[in-house]
Amino acid sequence: RAMSNHLICLEKHMFFAALLGRILVVPSQKLDYQYDRVLDINHINDCIGRKVVITYEEFTEKRKKVSIDQFICYVASPPCFIDEDHVKKLKGLGIPLGKIQAAWPEDAKLKEPKKRFVEDIMPKFTTDAEVLAIGDMFYADVEEEWVMQPGGPLAHKCNTLIQPSRLIMLTAQRFVQTFLGGNYIALHFRRHGFLKF
Repeated sequence: RAMSNHLICLEKHMFFAALLGRILVVPSQKLDYQYDRVLDINHINDCIGRKVVITYEEFTEKRKKVSIDQFICYVASPPCFIDEDHVKKLKGLGIPLGKIQAAWPEDAKLKEPKKRFVEDIMPKFTTDAEVLAIGDMFYADVEEEWVMQPGGPLAHKCNTLIQPSRLIMLTAQRFVQTFLGGNYIALHFRRHGFLKF
């Protein structure tokens, strides 16, 4: 369940990065999952036709000093649900954490954030900051139909944009072929997607 929740966040972060014309940096394994072992990041970039997702390690190789220039939270209360453990991990990576600001402070009184549209999102998250962090995307009620449909900011040339890493795909294929036999042609993943042989 935790990984599928992380994938929901990743998909929404990719949507925001595409809307804002930015490159998405997946977190360091010291802060979160080791995404490049779980997901095929090269596949995402190949599908889009340019580099749109990079690992934290690639990001640090390109920059002399790693810092978050601006941190905007989608959810206003509590801002970004950042706990002491994550703050400690960020500091351990040498990433100074500046002031955390809420995109819609007026939402702090609401039980859940309002549904937002692109015309709401763009002015709140468009910034000159070189490195922008956006928090709490799991609860972001963005235009779901636009996130899910082909085309739009996440237009790509593949059947599936996000897929497991090659190692996971090969392991699953070998498992099905070895233990389930020739009568099985596919493995169904939770939420969506099939692994076909």
